[in-house]
Amino acid sequence: MKISPKKIILATGEYYPKIGGPAIYVYYLQKELKQKGFSPVVVTYGWEKKLPSGLRHIVFSLRLFFKSFGSLQIWAFDTYSVGLPTVCVAFLLRKHVLIRIGGDFLWEHYLNRTQEQIFLSEFYKKDVRLNLKERVIYKLTKYILSRTAHVVFSTRWQKDIWKSPYEIHDDKISVIDNAYTRAPIFADSTYGVFVSPARDSAVKNKKVLRDVMQEICSIYGGVSFDERGLSYEEHRERVASSYVVVVPSISEVSPNLLLDGLLCGKPFIATSDCGFREEFQNCGIFINPLNRDDLKTAVEDMLDTKQYEKYREQIRNTDLSRTYRDIVEDFIRITHV
Repeated sequence: MKISPKKIILATGEYYPKIGGPAIYVYYLQKELKQKGFSPVVVTYGWEKKLPSGLRHIVFSLRLFFKSFGSLQIWAFDTYSVGLPTVCVAFLLRKHVLIRIGGDFLWEHYLNRTQEQIFLSEFYKKDVRLNLKERVIYKLTKYILSRTAHVVFSTRWQKDIWKSPYEIHDDKISVIDNAYTRAPIFADSTYGVFVSPARDSAVKNKKVLRDVMQEICSIYGGVSFDERGLSYEEHRERVASSYVVVVPSISEVSPNLLLDGLLCGKPFIATSDCGFREEFQNCGIFINPLNRDDLKTAVEDMLDTKQYEKYREQIRNTDLSRTYRDIVEDFIRITHV
């Protein structure tokens, strides 16, 4: 089988125009790889996503197998939905595998099943009772990472959480920071418009936010809450004209909504259990998402225009110049393609 030194497979569970983290990340990564002279091929879930777990993995594996002929490497952007098929296909075709970690499927599954409120930073330290499926997910994730040539994290925070429980060796770990896809745009803000689009799940903590915003809207005039699901381009326009973005999740590794806001000069309210806490600590308000009063106080603080402008000024003084070209250079450096 002839190997193309320029063909790289990008395996992802979601892809543009969806607004999820991996979807946008892979979209821009593909564009920059093309600029570098590579031939990136995106393999993502289509109709098979409607199939039961296990069967959809098999169907995706078959598609990935045939797409991967002649490729140099396979880069996966999820541990479970595409990570498992990737290591299986890579084993059969003897391909180099890189997996980028941007979330925690096991932790999310556990929270959605039990409705317990456990921070990601504490999850692997606690004696939690995993059911059979979750034990299988843990074992498979550990196996997948053991069969991977390189593991990339988006934050040092998650790297420190995963390194010990999944027994990942230092020599196969890299941290590649997220990109800021354009220079900061300090668009005019529409006073009182709080934006927080996210799927309904225990992890996203949306019920608490809805309750708080309903109370705030009844007390303060001119305040509104936007949680609509929009296309990526519509979402960017909405954020550009908003007032504050809100990330009330129990934990977040590297929330794109927070970055979308900063790039438009918008302060944020976000969970303190987050990989961005140190990097952007003065650009918004980090809260305890399990404390309803903490969230309410943060919203009220943002309605103070003097306080709000202090955050805007801090954003102006923050370096937001990292691009996807920088990310591609990092990937090339660690994979030696």
